[in-house]
Amino acid sequence: MTSGPVVGRATARTRARRLALALGGGLALYAAHPPLELGWLGLVAVAPLAALARDVGRGPRPLRTGFGWGLLAGLAFFGPLVEWIRFIGEWVAWPLLATSQALAVGAFVAGLAWWGERGEATDRRGRLVSGWWRPAMVTAWWVALELMRSHAPLGGFPWGVLGYTQADGGPVLQVARTLGVLGVSAWCAAIGSCVEEAVHRARTALVGGIPAEGSGRAQMVFDAGGVPLGAVLVLLVTAVLVGGDPPEPTGQVVDVGAVQGFDGVVSPAPGSNRALSTADGMLETTARMVAEGGVPDVTVWPESAIDADTDRVPELAQTLRAGLALLDGGPLLAGMVADGPRPGTSYNQLTRFSGDDLEREATYVKRRPVPFGEYVPYRRYLDWFPPLRRTPVDRLAGDEAVAMAAGPARFGALICYDIAYRSMVRDAVAAGADVLLVVTNNSSYGVTAMSDQHIAFSRLRAVETGRHVLHAALTGVSAVIDPEGRVTQRTGHFQQSVVRVELPLVEDTTPAQALGGLVGWLAVALAAAGALTRLMGERGVGRGPAARMAWGRGAG
Repeated sequence: MTSGPVVGRATARTRARRLALALGGGLALYAAHPPLELGWLGLVAVAPLAALARDVGRGPRPLRTGFGWGLLAGLAFFGPLVEWIRFIGEWVAWPLLATSQALAVGAFVAGLAWWGERGEATDRRGRLVSGWWRPAMVTAWWVALELMRSHAPLGGFPWGVLGYTQADGGPVLQVARTLGVLGVSAWCAAIGSCVEEAVHRARTALVGGIPAEGSGRAQMVFDAGGVPLGAVLVLLVTAVLVGGDPPEPTGQVVDVGAVQGFDGVVSPAPGSNRALSTADGMLETTARMVAEGGVPDVTVWPESAIDADTDRVPELAQTLRAGLALLDGGPLLAGMVADGPRPGTSYNQLTRFSGDDLEREATYVKRRPVPFGEYVPYRRYLDWFPPLRRTPVDRLAGDEAVAMAAGPARFGALICYDIAYRSMVRDAVAAGADVLLVVTNNSSYGVTAMSDQHIAFSRLRAVETGRHVLHAALTGVSAVIDPEGRVTQRTGHFQQSVVRVELPLVEDTTPAQALGGLVGWLAVALAAAGALTRLMGERGVGRGPAARMAWGRGAG
């Protein structure tokens, strides 16, 4: 007679528990990134998701149920993380982007729930023994999915990678110097999974364990969770050892002035437009820089400082000549737009000028234009969709990394979105860069967390490469970052400012430069091996009692 209400209450408790774990994990991931930047949460944010997968894996239909709860967690994470996209993509861009990225979190929880608790057993006192394959799988699957969503579709979207939570000096940040940002992700995921394992073991001992003679239940619980927590301590200590020291500078420096010249105000003068107002602001701010501190070795005008082709707009060419005159002929590294080879196309590029003849002495073309923001994929099929009319011109991608010589330095040239891709930066260093330069225009996103999230990429790239990074923004935020990932100068949003700095040059490389994407592909291999063992077990490999003990409980 009471079975119905009892079952109903149990189901409600299960749903409430899973809801708390999904929202807790998703919101912890969000809070670990800018704008909140609670980096310590990045060390444990995977734990609620691993606990969610464990819970779901003990019930029916673990794949389907796990994906649903994981998708909810992903939306709680990516929904607020990328809310700035609504400023450029109308209402439809935000939910589409957030949902596309949340799919990876759904896949993580579903896959881990399906994999189950293999290798787990209890001893005669009810304490869990073995079970270390599961933390390994948590780490491998998380990193493997980060790698995949960072590469596909349409070149991928690396926002929200767990390793970036450590950008603000987190305890495992320096792992990036040896293993890259995915190595930092692996360390964070491993710590989180060990925390979840410790809680699970302690809870199992508390609920069903039998204390040893002469010890109490509290001691039993401590003994059960002590080993995984010890593993957390080992991971924190080895993070320091794995990171090592950054490469030594050569002793040479380059005096750079990065001009943040556009305050977002378009001149009301007749014939003015955004491109002309931007260029005028750059010229005015450059004049103040020279008046206050003299001419630097190299001057940088950020992305879109010259927002149309100077061959087509003579007013912009005149402003550029005036800027070069202020700089006694340069060199000037200017972000500019150049017309493409056919109508409806253009290039987003960084160009070196000197003298007064506007000869484009060296050029880097952005290699990762933003899908739907700078070009429309499959335009012939999608051009009917009204929001895409905001992108009438397709920016064409470059195909070559450039270390642009200017003054005594060779600048690893990167434009905006390029810095999010470790391989882009690795190519620039391989081309001979001894300092990294990121020029960007984030004005479309307003005063949002996007700029701080963008700088987090530059901080990780500084640690990975051992180079100083100059992050030069048209309207802010601009920053100078040292090889430890520390921000040593910073500007605000929508204010005319100059970042003037002497940057030490570095020629030696880090282990991360040599290892490339090894960590990510090792994670893919381990995750695939785990899936294969699950499939083998599902097909009846070892069906007896001893085999069931080895394969574990809760196979789902």
